[in-house]
Amino acid sequence: MTDDLLKLASARTATADQNETGVAINGVPIGHCLYARIRYSAASIASGAGDTFAFRIEHSDDNSTWKQHVVDLDQTITLTTTAASGVIYLPIATQKKYVRLVADYTNSTGVTPTITYSAEIVLGKP
Repeated sequence: MTDDLLKLASARTATADQNETGVAINGVPIGHCLYARIRYSAASIASGAGDTFAFRIEHSDDNSTWKQHVVDLDQTITLTTTAASGVIYLPIATQKKYVRLVADYTNSTGVTPTITYSAEIVLGKP
């Protein structure tokens, strides 16, 4: 059922920072909000704990110069040796033409992490 949704990220497995390709949304009408739905699984680290992946939305007028959409509004997943999965929703209420998903990895253990995720733009959240 996600075929009609705007993809922010096709299914991928990441082991480092990721900057997804920009998607044209042509702005969101004032007073309205879209959401980035991020589905993740197999979020883990081989040993230790404390490393994180933080997802955020960036926006742009020209699909080239990017700024964080809402400062301090990101969703962080703390990694352990037990694989985690879930769904995250990030609000999108920008007048900018383009948005993209960014995944930032913070490494405190020196061990390579893994996370599998995909994301799309949806009209609301449950």
